Formats: sequence, C-alpha cells, structure tokens
Amino acid sequence: DLLHAIMEATGTEDLVMIGDTTYDLEMAHAAGVKAIGVAWGHHPVERLREWAPVVDSVAELGRLLGVCTEEVSPDLHDSGPGRRTVN
Repeated sequence: DLLHAIMEATGTEDLVMIGDTTYDLEMAHAAGVKAIGVAWGHHPVERLREWAPVVDSVAELGRLLGVCTEEVSPDLHDSGPGRRTVN
C-alpha cells in the first residue's frame, strides 16, 4: 500500500495523511497512520468525520499540525468556496 511504501522509503512511521476522501482516511487507518480530513474535497464532512478530525481551512490545518500559529497566514488567499491556495 502507498503509505507503507512511503514509510519504508523514508525510514519513518511518523506520518500524517491529509485527505479529502474517505478512501484517503481509510488508507491511513489501515496503515496505522494519523489522518486529518479537509472539508473542501470530494466527500461530505460527515463521512470524513467517521474516520478522522476534519479542518475547514488551511490555517486550521496548519495550527493542528503545529506549523502555523497565525489566525490567517498573509501568504494565503481565497480561490473559491472553501479553498485556499499559496501565492
């Protein structure tokens, strides 16, 4: 499976799968990997929450991962409903 291959190639089991479908989150669960769902993807948030916590923005994802402490990063801008992209 993809996550096992990544763990083998990198020599670490300390991974977090970020996914927008239940397939992504199920794969993480099967591999014993932590997972976070994103609300701006293909599957409804209710289905994602059955497998993992779900975030509503890139800023929230960054805070959850511990890589962003600002409310909204100045390098992010809206690119449509529920989406953020890096400049």
